[in-house]
Amino acid sequence: MIFLYSISFFLTSLILANPCHASDSWSLQYVTIQLKNGQRLHGYICLNEQSLRQTTEQWGIRATEQRSNGNSFLDSLLVIYRMGDSLQVYSDLFSDKTILDGIMLSKQKPVKVPIEQVTSIRRTNGQYNGMSGSWKAINVVNEKELELLAQKPYYFYISDSKNVYLTLLSYHQAFKASNLQKISEQLVGLEGPQFEAARENYRSKNIIVLRFD
Repeated sequence: MIFLYSISFFLTSLILANPCHASDSWSLQYVTIQLKNGQRLHGYICLNEQSLRQTTEQWGIRATEQRSNGNSFLDSLLVIYRMGDSLQVYSDLFSDKTILDGIMLSKQKPVKVPIEQVTSIRRTNGQYNGMSGSWKAINVVNEKELELLAQKPYYFYISDSKNVYLTLLSYHQAFKASNLQKISEQLVGLEGPQFEAARENYRSKNIIVLRFD
């Protein structure tokens, strides 16, 4: 199902997709990660705390007994992510009330850390710890997008088709809501590099695409 929202519901709709306000199973946690090559990383990861608790209860004690370092947090993550998967570590998150009522964004792409390269991971204090929402990745924006986001768009369109929540903002008078709807229908079927390439193309036309899934 796809919805066209009136302007009076614009900010409310964005807040519902905002990890600062939504209540769902994904949340932010600041961590310190030690890698096998000796490198140490600091940043935020997105966690499904409910899944983590269930995994810890079912596997944590047994896994800890099998490992010499007793790192039950890592043991649980190893079960959840499996070998070959990666943690996405965000080092430059920000939330500004003047930009879309404080939606959580990132100024840099996350560092992808293969779970098998992690020797230890520790929870640490962070400004955004516990902020939760219906997402498992944070939107990355550049300086041009930040400049546009600080302004009121000419048109906008919001879609939750196929479990992918898209918010399209047009800062170009030629791209109206009907155009944005057609664009969203094209974007829904794209993943990974294809989606990012399409997003970059529309960014050059002063159309910003935010994705929550």
